Amino acid sequence: MAGSGRSRAATICMMVCALAASACNTVVGPSAPDKNWNIHDTGRISLYTRPGGFADVNAAKIGEVLEDQYSYTLATLDVRLDARVSGFLYNSGADAGFANNQSDGDHSGTAYPDTLAFRATAIPPLGTNLYGLINHEANHVFIHGTLGVSGTSLLNEGLASALVSERLGAFGKTYYHGWARDHRAQIPPVAKLADDGEWSNIGSQTAYNAGASFLAYLIDVYGSQRLKAIYGATSEQMPDRMRSVYGKSMSDLEREWTAFYTTFVSPPGFQ
Repeated sequence: MAGSGRSRAATICMMVCALAASACNTVVGPSAPDKNWNIHDTGRISLYTRPGGFADVNAAKIGEVLEDQYSYTLATLDVRLDARVSGFLYNSGADAGFANNQSDGDHSGTAYPDTLAFRATAIPPLGTNLYGLINHEANHVFIHGTLGVSGTSLLNEGLASALVSERLGAFGKTYYHGWARDHRAQIPPVAKLADDGEWSNIGSQTAYNAGASFLAYLIDVYGSQRLKAIYGATSEQMPDRMRSVYGKSMSDLEREWTAFYTTFVSPPGFQ
């Protein structure tokens, strides 16, 4: 990774403004950035870490994970993003400002696609949970930077999880298909997942995980070009858009997906 060993003190100034449409956060850029950062540059990622903190010590590995995610997402979607992305990794939820407004601030993140940035907590251990978090938030930036603003929460949050790379972690599509198989009684109809009026009523874990499994299934079976064709559809437009793009109703696609995850077998050794 080019420049991965280079660190320097940073002074960060980012513009704060409102997003024009729904995205993963209503503010662009980490709020009230301070001067207490080291920067570790990889080929396409600038990691901002607290000096001496967990992320600072492990910046080279975290940078490798994010570079892999950058490549995987763009390759899967068949898109290009010629831009450097900034990731701000905090020592705790309190440090990041998450503790007061999220239920588990030490395992939280937020993306700011309009400024090609994200922030997240980075606490031990180094592995799947941390990689899944930072890859999900980074995916918001990669996807928004190439496809623009999504039309629904399903495509916004579900796709960011569906596209998590499994090469260096285990929170990708295999995990979500296994989760769907084991929680089939909790999974709502796709019509509800695609309805922004229902999304927040489903429960975040169920909505995110089921949405990720469904979208990963669509990509694997029908390809990314069709997925991109429904990406910007609103909740009201989605039933007709799916029928037009896939040649099948939303219910038909749901039945296919259900038959798939109901009999899904996780690879040997997968946890």
